[in-house]
Amino acid sequence: SPDADFEASQVSHCEYKMQFEDFSIAYNAYINSWLWEFGDNNQSMGTNPTFEFSTHGDKSVALTVRDNRGCLGSIEKTITVKPTFDFDISYDPFCFGQETVFYVPIESIEPDGNHIADYIWTFSHTSDKIFAPVAGHTYETPGIYVVSLNATDATGCNKTQSIQFAVPEPLEPLFTVIDCDANVLFRIAPDLNDRSIETWIWDFGDGIVDTLETNSHPAEFYHEYSQHGVYNASLTVIDTLGCEGYYILNEIRTVCIEELIFLVPNAFAPGDGEGDNEEWRFFKPKGTNIKEYRIQIYDLWGNMLWESTEVLDGEPAEYWDGVYRNQPVPQGSYVWKAFVKFNNGKIWQGPKGDGNAAGIVTIIR
Repeated sequence: SPDADFEASQVSHCEYKMQFEDFSIAYNAYINSWLWEFGDNNQSMGTNPTFEFSTHGDKSVALTVRDNRGCLGSIEKTITVKPTFDFDISYDPFCFGQETVFYVPIESIEPDGNHIADYIWTFSHTSDKIFAPVAGHTYETPGIYVVSLNATDATGCNKTQSIQFAVPEPLEPLFTVIDCDANVLFRIAPDLNDRSIETWIWDFGDGIVDTLETNSHPAEFYHEYSQHGVYNASLTVIDTLGCEGYYILNEIRTVCIEELIFLVPNAFAPGDGEGDNEEWRFFKPKGTNIKEYRIQIYDLWGNMLWESTEVLDGEPAEYWDGVYRNQPVPQGSYVWKAFVKFNNGKIWQGPKGDGNAAGIVTIIR
């Protein structure tokens, strides 16, 4: 009987096709019939056939040969079909503004022992191409991007892989303060505790620097300045990747002097020209930092002719044009009375500061 034997080799890394070669021996005869069985009822009667499997891995293949005398010989072997050419794209974690480096981990290249001969890197937001094993690129805007690699291995097989990744937001540790007191309230931006920050370095500008090692910073806290003055406070943060952010807030004051002003005209001339003389033509008080306000105009018989309580951005918002019930009032003197409460809670004490918040305005016609 003939001794059946064969060898198998993979045609390329591009597919699961195997080349089979018969090494059977017939003694004092010659082999004239071959039956190859590849599994799943797949057969071939060729001498040295090729067969493409649907998957990689270990496969059982049987060969039966017949010689010219009708004698049979058979053998069954387990062959290994290697994976086709494949690879992964990887990159190391990075901070905003740093170069992102893309590469192919050697251990990800299939099959084992294979290597990439040619690289073509492309990027979703630019037409730039890089022909090297490692591709570095710096992104100027946060967002979602795609990088692709068209690679050819040592046997000429070609494949393209792509990955989607996120460029992070800049690490900007914003904070606000409520000052005008020696005990200043500091408040961090609400999203800072979501940025994986592990080191917080506060420089309060008064020689005191506090370092906190925590991933959960208090939303607000107080810092007391021992001396009154104007300070610049800063916050430096470092996240778990080593990315660093910095923010400084200038002119934090422990004492604030708020200008409290309320002025009432003592005369005006309704209808006296247009344009440039507008302030002269109307009765409109002026003021700053006003929270509540009421002003009233009376004639000498005690009839109220006009009233306003409107405040816009801390200033009186309305004026009187010297008209009552659609008729211009006569030239002469009129009494005004006012109530003004400033943002700090203080009440205006009148033009002389004696508590008499009333006066005379003269209409000139």
